Amino acid sequence: MNKKLYVPALAIMLLGATAFGVSAVSAESYNAENNRTSLIQKLATKFNLKQEDVKSVFDEQRQTRETERQARFEEKLSQYVTSGKITETQKQAIIAKMKTLASERQAHMDAMKNMTPEQRKAEMEKHRTALEQWAKDNNIDSKYLYFGYGKGMGHKMGHRF
Repeated sequence: MNKKLYVPALAIMLLGATAFGVSAVSAESYNAENNRTSLIQKLATKFNLKQEDVKSVFDEQRQTRETERQARFEEKLSQYVTSGKITETQKQAIIAKMKTLASERQAHMDAMKNMTPEQRKAEMEKHRTALEQWAKDNNIDSKYLYFGYGKGMGHKMGHRF
């Protein structure tokens, strides 16, 4: 097989892997970035590809999923505006807050790497409480912050802020 067939095959494998998801493991024993890098290295070696090319496929897929998730999130907020559950101003505030949280996410993850499970739990609870207070201050029912994110921060959510 030539290299032109490997990249689509890698994309299909990546889509299949993301479709089935990955089980959550404690932060102490699981380092997603190291596992991702290891997988990229293994695929590049196995199929005799440049590691940068394989990484770019992963990065493109991650960005596509994030863009689609954000579009679904904003569409759901628009439905809430249409149905009168929230105002357009509240919708824009929620979008801005979620973007702020997303930009802070890596720093929070890095800070929690060396914490005990109890410390991580307390830190997540602190962030959840702060988010709920922000919602209250903006007259937004906190349930409008969590759809698409499982049950929300600190509640075994499927996605992160």
